[in-house]
Amino acid sequence: MTRNYINLSDKQLRIIITNLQDAFEENNVDIDDDSELFEYGTRDVIDSVLKYFGLEPWDEEDYTFFIALCRLNKNHEGSIVRPKLETYNILHKEEVIEYKTFEYSSNINTYIPLNKDNVYSMGRNDLYFYYEGKVVDEQVDETEHRDDYIENITKLKRFD
Repeated sequence: MTRNYINLSDKQLRIIITNLQDAFEENNVDIDDDSELFEYGTRDVIDSVLKYFGLEPWDEEDYTFFIALCRLNKNHEGSIVRPKLETYNILHKEEVIEYKTFEYSSNINTYIPLNKDNVYSMGRNDLYFYYEGKVVDEQVDETEHRDDYIENITKLKRFD
């Protein structure tokens, strides 16, 4: 994907910044509030302004460019300060309870014919342990999401 907005002139960026800042103000979007920064309202404002200039953001890199551009150029007179692309690694953990059905296959040496009753009797008396057999199938029946949280965010070095 081509990020052709990176090579726009200061004059072109100044016009985009002005339009973005006006649209943020009109729509009560606070780009300095990180907790709601990527809500659809913010993204809709950016999409509509950029669409006017023939630009279309594709992903978080595009949105963060224009947010950073506006944050860095509150007073957009003079030279435009361009944001620097950084890379971060996010370690995110999710706690999940899975209810599964396992199917086991076991071979038992016996001198009597086996049926459900005597195999259960063997199990109750520690002569048969189904879980010692080979797992031949595993199926997730239900999943319960418990919690998720960001464990760590690390800024990585870029080699541009």
